[in-house]
Amino acid sequence: MRLQIQFCEEIFPLVKPKFSDLECSQAASSISVPKIKTDREAPVKGSRVITVSTLIGVIFVPIGVAALMAFNKVVEIGDHCDAACIQGSTDEKVPKDLDQPIYVYDQLDNFYQNHRRYVKRQNDAQLTDSDKSNDTSGRS
Repeated sequence: MRLQIQFCEEIFPLVKPKFSDLECSQAASSISVPKIKTDREAPVKGSRVITVSTLIGVIFVPIGVAALMAFNKVVEIGDHCDAACIQGSTDEKVPKDLDQPIYVYDQLDNFYQNHRRYVKRQNDAQLTDSDKSNDTSGRS
């Protein structure tokens, strides 16, 4: 800053700086800046954060482990039944022994125009688990 001021005095001798560097530093140190207080909450203390995080971990880690164990027991078998399987049966091989209860779900992809055929083949007795729950030959 001092070099720039000297350079300006050499080119423009009439231009003088208003304050010297010493006067500027004394003026800056004498000005008191008020502290602004805002309405915000104090930051959360570290010990509280650690306690809450540990508590959440203790609660949710066993839930996650139980869910993972349940998902590992799921057996999923897929078979594409196109036009050849409209009426008839299909055999599937299950890769491991299963315990009861066994749930079977259908997956329909792009079956929008053939919904009427699907409704005709639906076996309500099988869905309600009546006496002929294993019969898949049609309506009972």
